[in-house]
Amino acid sequence: MATSEQLTDSAHFSVENVGGIDHTEVDIPPGVTVLTGKNATNRTSFLRSIMGAMGSDRVSLKGDADTGRIELTLDGTTYERTLTRAGDGVTFEGDAYLDDPEVADLFAFLLETNDARQAAARGEQLRDVIMRPVDVDAIRSEIRSLEAEKGDINDELARIESEKRELPELEQRRTQLREKIEDKRDELADLEDDIDDSSRDVEEGRKEQAELEEKLQELRSTRSELESIRRKIERQQESIASLKRERGDLETELEELPETPMGDHRDLETDIERLRSERQDLNTEINELRSLIQYNEERLEAEDYDLLEDGGAAAEGGDGSVTDQLVASDSETVVCWTCGSSVEREQIDSTIERLKSLRTEKVEELNDIKTTLEEKKQDQREATKKQRKRSEIEQKIDDIESELDRRDEQIDALKQNRESLTADVEDLESEVESL
Repeated sequence: MATSEQLTDSAHFSVENVGGIDHTEVDIPPGVTVLTGKNATNRTSFLRSIMGAMGSDRVSLKGDADTGRIELTLDGTTYERTLTRAGDGVTFEGDAYLDDPEVADLFAFLLETNDARQAAARGEQLRDVIMRPVDVDAIRSEIRSLEAEKGDINDELARIESEKRELPELEQRRTQLREKIEDKRDELADLEDDIDDSSRDVEEGRKEQAELEEKLQELRSTRSELESIRRKIERQQESIASLKRERGDLETELEELPETPMGDHRDLETDIERLRSERQDLNTEINELRSLIQYNEERLEAEDYDLLEDGGAAAEGGDGSVTDQLVASDSETVVCWTCGSSVEREQIDSTIERLKSLRTEKVEELNDIKTTLEEKKQDQREATKKQRKRSEIEQKIDDIESELDRRDEQIDALKQNRESLTADVEDLESEVESL
């Protein structure tokens, strides 16, 4: 509570575990209250409870309690503080009635432990105790501030006195200025009339200026658009020239490529198939010759001259033996053990040699066919590659032709737009020149 107030309601105190009090509730009416009683009736404990409610920390807990409570209800407001034992001391929590209880501790709560009461009892000077809550530095600072304010006020008073002496002259000056103001007002009225006349001319000029600015802006925008169209036309023409150069290069490359008709492709396919068939037949004949030669050589080395079970039948048959069939076109008939007749070994050796020679001829013929077949295949691959290349180039040329047609159409449209914009620019330039 910062200022003194006249209290009208009773103060209700509720105390628990303070000093020697277990629990008590007391109502104190407004005015002077005298607390009387015998010794050891907890009067001092109750007074300390009042001090604690006010905000003082000079309150002790009951000896066998760890917590206590002090509650003050005054004018409908309740102030409560709790006490908690902490080691050898006591901690306080809650709201007290006074914001700063220092002055009350010094001069209102006059128990035996009060500093002022003890100083008086000892006959000591009370100045230090009395001045303890006083902030001397703050007072001195305020004094300096007030002295400075006093100096400013004195200066202001001196200035006012000086201006009071100048007042008659200022009154005369004010009268002269009022006369000049009236003259200036008349001049101002005349000037306002002139301004009104000029304003009408200015407004017309502003309208013309705004119209001119609008036309200039439109002219700049149209010129910018026209320049953009011209650049687009130039880029399109450069692209067309580039496409034409590319088309010329492709046509030159196309002229260098031979045109292979489909008939030639079919002839190559036929030749390749024929050569493959001949290669297969020769492989079969060579394998048969190899088996026959190997068989006869093995019989000679083993000196096994027994007749085959079907040798006689082979000799009697009209088609002749295998040996006869293989060498009949090269020499006269040779009879070997396969047909059951007795012949010289040299004759059989000679027959085997002629079979080897025939196999060698067949192998050479097979190699020639393989070489020819590979050449035909290579020709076919080259022809296919060139034909594919030719088709790709022709497709690219067709694409370029389509792109050229499209770009020509774009250039025609851009040129028409350019002509229209050029006409607009000329019209706008004429209007701007007129404005």
